[in-house]
Parts: sequence; C-alpha cells; structure tokens
Amino acid sequence: MPHSSGGGSHGGGFHGGSAGHGGSSGPRTSRHYYPGARTFVYYRHGIPMYIYSDADLRHQNSRKNRRLTSLVLLPFVMILVFLLIVTMGPPTKLSGGEMYPVEIIDNIGVLENDIPELEKALNDFKDTTGITPAVLTVYNEDWTSKYNLTDYAYNAYIDRYSDEMHWLIVYSEPKEKGDDFIYWHFEGMQGNDTDSILSYSKTESFNSDLYKYLNEHETYTVGQAITEAFNNLTPVSLEESHDIGNILPIALMLIILLFIFVANIFGDKLRGYKDEDLTEIKSSTGKPQTANCEYCGSQYAVGAHTRCPHCGASLTDTTDEQQY
Repeated sequence: MPHSSGGGSHGGGFHGGSAGHGGSSGPRTSRHYYPGARTFVYYRHGIPMYIYSDADLRHQNSRKNRRLTSLVLLPFVMILVFLLIVTMGPPTKLSGGEMYPVEIIDNIGVLENDIPELEKALNDFKDTTGITPAVLTVYNEDWTSKYNLTDYAYNAYIDRYSDEMHWLIVYSEPKEKGDDFIYWHFEGMQGNDTDSILSYSKTESFNSDLYKYLNEHETYTVGQAITEAFNNLTPVSLEESHDIGNILPIALMLIILLFIFVANIFGDKLRGYKDEDLTEIKSSTGKPQTANCEYCGSQYAVGAHTRCPHCGASLTDTTDEQQY
C-alpha cells in the first residue's frame, strides 16, 4: 500500500514521510525466587543450582525443538542478510514503470503556464528512476471538511493507481486567496515499490526544496517550485543514501534472529545446563533445602528426587518435603 513521503504547509514547515508490530513474551525465568514461581534444579560439578520460572522449562525448549527452530530461522536470517546488503548498496532503476505516463492534473489552474517545463522534469525523473511521478492540484475546501491532506492524498493515489510504482504530489490552496498570505499545503504519496529509491533522506530533501521554493512566491510560481524540486532530486536519486531509517529495522531484526539462532545452537553451553536435565521441586518456596547422599556423600536438592542424581541410590528425605 502507498504511504506518505511527507509534505508541508505555508507557515507550518515541512515534515517527513512514514513507513508501518507486536511481540510475544516467553516464560519469566530467574535465578532468584519470586512469588508464584516454580522451582527447578540441575547440578553443576555436583552442586545443586536453581532456576525459577512461571512455566515448565523442561518442555519449553528441548534440544530437538531448538534445532527445529534454528532450521526454521535460517532462511529468514539469510533473507535479512540479503536485504541488508541490498539496502546498503546503491538503488537501481525500477523496471516496468515505462508503461505508465506521467500525469499533471491541475484542477485549480495554478500550473497552466508551467506545464511543459514541469512535464519535462517529471519525465526526466521517471526516465532516471523508473518511478512514475504525478502532480494533482486541489482546493483546501476539497478535503478540510472530511480529511487531513495525508488521507486525501492516500485516497487519491488508490483511486487512480493500482500499482506501487507511482509518486503522487498533491498541492492544495484555498479558493479565496488573501493578498499577502496563501495558506497552501502539499503532500506526497509513494507506492511501496519506490522505497528503495525514495528513501527518507531523499524525500526529506525534496520536501525541503519544495517548501523553500513555494515560500519564495515572488520568484517561483507553483509549477516552477515543483519543477525545481524534481530537477534537484533527479541527478542524485540513484545515489546511495545509507538511510538509517531503512537500515536500522532490518539490522535490528537480523541481530534478534541471530541471537535466537546462536542461543538455540549453543544455548546449553552458554547457560551451563540442558532443559532436559531440569527437575522440578513442586512444594518448595524459595531456595530448597539440601542434603547429602548416604552412599556417595554428594549434595542433592531435598524434594526433587527419589534416587540420588549422582550415584542413583535410593534416597530418604530428611524433611517433610514431598518427593517428586
């Protein structure tokens, strides 16, 4: 779906465009007891170690499940690496846009004397980028009673174009104009296929230029202002932008997936235990009591075992803890 490339208004400055997650949380796990937590024990060098969680950790993340998860994640990691490389490289001209003609829809008659120059600027931009630009002029009264201009531009885009390769610039001013102040607005709407070229930094530069030229109304007409903004953008449109706004989401997703991938592969070594080796102590509150096996003398968590986890001998609990 198309999205805003930003815009501006007389006296209101200019603004950038928009782009557009929920998440899920796993079990709460801690090395320290908290109310309502279940207690699990494992052994490191013969010493009982405790994990507290609100879920059964033994079935949350078995080695088989972790390997399966890693296999599922691997293609997504590879795709994100590819997208990151593509995003950081120079954009390339879009293919397929040659079938769409540029459009100038001047509903309010402010472009009449500048259409030849504006049409040339739009075609130069299209020939360079493969993006088909269009300009639409309307009155403020056409949208102020029901929309903001961003919504109006969005509806104008989807009413006119079924593809994602257009860039629509909507210019608006009032029917009744004051002598010294014309409360004009403009808003851009770009198709998703244009994002690799129309990065945030590129559209921000365009918006800044158009805002500046529209403010210099004694020097530039509306048509000349739009023409100059496009002429400034076209020569640099296929240069690398290294837009942090484009790179950061991909990089963050890649880091998260790589962390999960590594944790799944090397999780046992990083944590020092396997989930399959955990034993739950159902009736404990806080840190459980420990005792020593009568046969091997090793320490074990009371209430967790019926047999010594070290030598396998039968155990007799020394407290009223329920055996598990």
